[in-house]
Amino acid sequence: MSIYLFSGTIIFGLFISFRITEREKKESDSNGGCVFYGIVTLVYEALLLLSLGTLALTGSGLYRNLVHPSYQATVVDQSTYVKEDEDGSHLMHTPIVEFTPTGQVEPIRAQLDISSGGEYKIGESHRVVYNPKTGDVNSGATSTILLQFFGLLMGLFMFSFVVYGFSYAFYLPLPFTIGDIIKIGLIYIFVPIGMIGMDVGLIYYVYQRIFLNTRANDPLWPLIISIFFSLALSLTIYSLISQLIKSGKLKEIFIKSE
Repeated sequence: MSIYLFSGTIIFGLFISFRITEREKKESDSNGGCVFYGIVTLVYEALLLLSLGTLALTGSGLYRNLVHPSYQATVVDQSTYVKEDEDGSHLMHTPIVEFTPTGQVEPIRAQLDISSGGEYKIGESHRVVYNPKTGDVNSGATSTILLQFFGLLMGLFMFSFVVYGFSYAFYLPLPFTIGDIIKIGLIYIFVPIGMIGMDVGLIYYVYQRIFLNTRANDPLWPLIISIFFSLALSLTIYSLISQLIKSGKLKEIFIKSE
């Protein structure tokens, strides 16, 4: 993000926050004050910058993964580094892969932009996305695309508050309220997606442990717990989606908002 775009975004947020404060002063017959304006500015600027940054980051990532050509690369090596967090030190592994793009003879060797606590097997296949113009090589794994899609939804969720604040500042009518945004975003989008993501992660661990043998050194109890919770989550997700479809809750919200 260039300094001009960043400065323009900040100025825009300050202006909208001022308009929101002025409307509140008129409608509540209060003097408002610098404290109220400061709180509105802090919240609106945070939502504005976070939503735009998230949308730009995840949108460009999805565009890269869906538009640029993809190849099946082979893991030929891996690098390691130590990750420090509140739980201590963890040895992380980053795969180094090779693949041959269409029309080329010499293979390309690149280190991917993903890491894992478990070691990568030499010779295993990994989907990569290659930009022939810049030479960038990125992971095209399904988990990466799902995380980018979830991030895009999160960015849209935050940006909906930005749009609502803009419409409130200029007295523009909108077909939804703050309550609708929270209900649709949290209850009908992020909770189901979060449960599905957790379920997919558990199933993938079970798949690695049983079929790929990449987690052979792990004890047996994580496998048993993963199988139990993946079955429980799968049944819960099926029940939740069935209830949402049968009850028509989303349809009621959108009809009410019209």
